[in-house]
Amino acid sequence: MRRLITICLLAHVGCLGKFDPSTANGGSTTNPNGMVTTGNEFTCGNTVDTGPSQILRLSKTQYVNTLSDIFGAPVVMQLGTALGVLPDDNTLTNPAALSQVSPNHIAGYMTVAMALAQVVTTSPSLATTVFGSCAVASSPSAKCVDTYLTTTAPQIFRRPLTPAEIAQGEMLVSSGTGTYLQNLGVLLAYHLQTPWFSNRIELGTGTADAATTFGLTPFEVATRISFATTDSTPDAALFGAASTNELSTSAQIEAQVRRLFATGRGKAKIHSTIHNYIGNPNASDLTVLPPALLTGLQNPANLSTEMFTEMDQFIDYVVWEKNGSLTDLLTSQASFASDPDLASIYGNPPADPNRTSGAPTATFAGRRAGILMRLPLLASAGPRTNMVHRGVNYLRSVLCEAIPEPSAETMAAITALNPTAMQLEGMTNRQYLQTVTASGACKSCHSSINPAGFAFENFDPVGRLRTAEAVFTTNDQTGTFVADLPIDTTSEVLGGSNVDFQVTDGLDLVTQTAKSEPGIACFSRQVYRFLYQRSETTNDNCALNNMYSALTKTNGSILDAMVAGIANSATALHRKPQ
Repeated sequence: MRRLITICLLAHVGCLGKFDPSTANGGSTTNPNGMVTTGNEFTCGNTVDTGPSQILRLSKTQYVNTLSDIFGAPVVMQLGTALGVLPDDNTLTNPAALSQVSPNHIAGYMTVAMALAQVVTTSPSLATTVFGSCAVASSPSAKCVDTYLTTTAPQIFRRPLTPAEIAQGEMLVSSGTGTYLQNLGVLLAYHLQTPWFSNRIELGTGTADAATTFGLTPFEVATRISFATTDSTPDAALFGAASTNELSTSAQIEAQVRRLFATGRGKAKIHSTIHNYIGNPNASDLTVLPPALLTGLQNPANLSTEMFTEMDQFIDYVVWEKNGSLTDLLTSQASFASDPDLASIYGNPPADPNRTSGAPTATFAGRRAGILMRLPLLASAGPRTNMVHRGVNYLRSVLCEAIPEPSAETMAAITALNPTAMQLEGMTNRQYLQTVTASGACKSCHSSINPAGFAFENFDPVGRLRTAEAVFTTNDQTGTFVADLPIDTTSEVLGGSNVDFQVTDGLDLVTQTAKSEPGIACFSRQVYRFLYQRSETTNDNCALNNMYSALTKTNGSILDAMVAGIANSATALHRKPQ
């Protein structure tokens, strides 16, 4: 076992790397329906190409999903302590981490592999499922291992084993020093520690060493499709399609992509993709806010969960029930808030949780719409709204603008301009932000950040619509009310090259963004980056153009765009990193 572990450690050393992001710019035209049509944002030639691909490690979510789909969720539940050794990885905000394997990952893989082998070999029913009924016989034949090598092992490797790998497996079991079942357990643990399981290796059809870009095998294509759509290993139908070479056309790939997105794991992947698009918001603890802001709420502690449950129900409605567009995602007023507190914040009676599919029973009140005006994006843990966070998140996530982290010089300039506590109590949040970012050190970024944040100032720290800003004392832990001050949400938001959004509030901003080239192009980019877990390059323009076109065509939908990002000829290509 120790020698096999050493082999696995050495195999993982070569899995390190980094991403090389780049972007492209361009123009657009408008069609008679008012939607922006494809300009030169994603210039696509006649040659199918793809951006550079890394050898990706499975994220922890993908790792656990894959174990569950091969061995069953009840088995994985028994690995709680062992799985705790495996590092958590926030790949939503740092996808480049998936190109790296740390010593802690290697130690975690070993711990999980040995624990799982122990669970399987000590349960006759599990041993029969994984290794075949011969494994628990009183006198297994020498070829009993072949059942495992041709059934479970291909699921681990995500391809059939080669004759050499089968011979190696037979040798390791026959030369083992334990019982036959114990030796099978050692082989299982070894296979679970190879990079074939923990990484997504792409070697292609045999020309990889000589070519910059090479074609993938059907099983490598299946692996790409499966992790892009479900964050897990290929299921039996997809593996079968690879086995019969039925993943060679875009139409064949599209059929599998649509089928997989409609599964439970596929719908969860769409949730996480949209969460990534809007900036991966975190739940805010509203109970820390001044009591005056929580007036009328019965159980605000529940809101941190309810706000995300409702948001995912909205995503399902837009994507699956409505087959909706980006405009629907950003401007629909459908509400699914059945929790009384959340419903009261959104200004609607509690929605019926048992409603008929396709027929929302509640709608937002006032100038609130879409996914960006829900609590996960609006709620904050302070008595004043976090306009900078709102503005930066909108620019980075929804418009794909590059907003750097503030420098030490910028922070010093802000500190130098901070008003006194008494002065602050007479200022609106907008006035405060304008004051502290007035220096030249701040203006280069805040001339863009501030207007985007101003547009959403008609929402208070809880996420309620408001017409005045309630100001509280800054040095009083109880948050004593001082005054209501008028708010101003008018602004001019820069939306990219030669695009300015003149808006009266956030509803204006999201409505204009949904129909603009920068907004549609950014959605395409963000989804593509998340599905492929890397930044795009100009080599990806054809796939991005397909997504853009799917969003801007008549009756174009988010689902069509996501499918178009995967169901194309580039999915079967690998380009070596430069």
